[in-house]
Amino acid sequence: MTQQARSSTEVVDARAVRVALAEIEGSAAFAHSARHRRFLRHLVEQQLSGKAHELREITLGVTVFGRPPDRFDPALDSIVRVEARRLRQRLRHYYAEEGRHAVLRISLPAGRYVPALTWAASPASPASLAGPPRVGVHVADVSSVSVDEPRRRFLSAFRAAIDSISGLQLVDATARGRAEAQVHVATEPDGSTIALRLGSGDSTAGGERHVLCNRFDGHTDALQQHVAHATLLLLRFGVVAGWPLLQASAVDGRRFVNTASRDLFDRARLAFRQRSLDGYRTALTLFESLAEREPQAVEAHTGIARSLLALAGMIALPVREALPRARVAAELGVSLAPDDGDARCVLAQVAFLFDHDWPAARTHFVLGLQRAPNHSGLYHAYAFALMLRAEFDSAAVAYDLAALLDPLDVQVRVQTGLLHYYRRDYATAIGHWKRLLEASPGNLIAVTLIGAAHLAAGSPAAAVASYEEALQRAPAHPIGWAGLAQARSLLGEHERADAALAELQRMATNCYVSPYLFAMVHARRGEIDLAFDWLERSATEPDFNFVCAGVDPTFDALRRDARWSKRCRQHGLPIVNAPSAR
Repeated sequence: MTQQARSSTEVVDARAVRVALAEIEGSAAFAHSARHRRFLRHLVEQQLSGKAHELREITLGVTVFGRPPDRFDPALDSIVRVEARRLRQRLRHYYAEEGRHAVLRISLPAGRYVPALTWAASPASPASLAGPPRVGVHVADVSSVSVDEPRRRFLSAFRAAIDSISGLQLVDATARGRAEAQVHVATEPDGSTIALRLGSGDSTAGGERHVLCNRFDGHTDALQQHVAHATLLLLRFGVVAGWPLLQASAVDGRRFVNTASRDLFDRARLAFRQRSLDGYRTALTLFESLAEREPQAVEAHTGIARSLLALAGMIALPVREALPRARVAAELGVSLAPDDGDARCVLAQVAFLFDHDWPAARTHFVLGLQRAPNHSGLYHAYAFALMLRAEFDSAAVAYDLAALLDPLDVQVRVQTGLLHYYRRDYATAIGHWKRLLEASPGNLIAVTLIGAAHLAAGSPAAAVASYEEALQRAPAHPIGWAGLAQARSLLGEHERADAALAELQRMATNCYVSPYLFAMVHARRGEIDLAFDWLERSATEPDFNFVCAGVDPTFDALRRDARWSKRCRQHGLPIVNAPSAR
């Protein structure tokens, strides 16, 4: 793989380097060499700490290899030079095998002890980590053929959209051999539908490989920007850099030799796919039983991790309890199968939801998609994170890709509605969730989100009906009481609102109730100071839901307060103004 050297750590996020270092340490190439793991980590950490000047042979002999400082003579003892040469060989072996798709490489130049950090010069380099990669894109030239005016306008707008996105560079249509990808666009006569074909290689030499064909429907004004973002997203993930055709994945899971184990696995997956509290709890129990029977089965450990994440997301387990356990299970999964998409996905979600570390989360997502490019869950989780970072266009594309790979994933459909909700297009969001409930009538999340959209749209009476329905479906779940407390307050029914809040407080003495729910209630009641206090509790606990605050319309009233932007910067939330409702 061609490399573009960037030896200075000034352009490389330290967290990305540490993720790459952890990948190396967990590889088979380094599994049986604690000495080389220790040696490499010392070199990298010294460099990241600004102490590269201390990486000299005499110092390394003492600090890394335990030579006595008063007697160590590099001229007589070649331990550092010998082990450095062996470390270089081990790194070359790693990058020839397990690390062949690495976006960030750590090497040790001959005769030096300061590591070199290089990004792969491919479209897979994550622009968010080290500045945007300059990717050449070939857009099919239609100027020489007869094209009606709507198509011509669309293609002109599409070119402008490509130019407007940092990370994509439009090249001349005749410079086919110089482009990493060719984007061919065909439109319907009215410009309302386009077919996109994304290819890699030189089409003039007959070497072009089509890696994605898709159709996009919508209004012309939005289409070109949408497709431009789709192109950028796919190129960042390296789809045109030699990875497989984007297609639906086969049924996950290995073929268990033991019939009872296979049955456990299938029942656990079936329970998880119900996307309900009872389903997640059952799945966790079954996956834990599978892990006891098959401790080397990566599916068991990643299933545990995913179930814990889901239960935290349903506010059924405290994040401080669930996510550390999920991280341990996912790390075990990665150690058993470095290419497992589920394990990579969980590590990214834990970094985002628990650590509030967006750069590290994005690094995990990119690494995961490199190793498992057809994993729908990775696109789904990445879309969710992008949405909560207010990167709505890119999130929409990632959701499209997740749905393309797994069109029956109910959660993808639920969260696609959230895009409209967070954009303050409440009518569209409500219509989306109502259509979902026709196919999945028991979906508690969709019911409560309809209530939230009615609240944000200024229809608290309609919200009451949704939250009462939620309480009928799940009377022991706090979200119905939190919604009623908000809706009754907006209706001016203060006694009933106080009663709902009191019930929520009573529940918190017996089971876990998310601080975020209390923040929402106080925001709707106009109790701004209390809302800020509960949001701070949500952040420091930490609470699974806190990452939503940056885009959540529930807190639009707080955005006018000077404390809002300060808190957002403190906790790494995007600072966005509340758009006008459409």
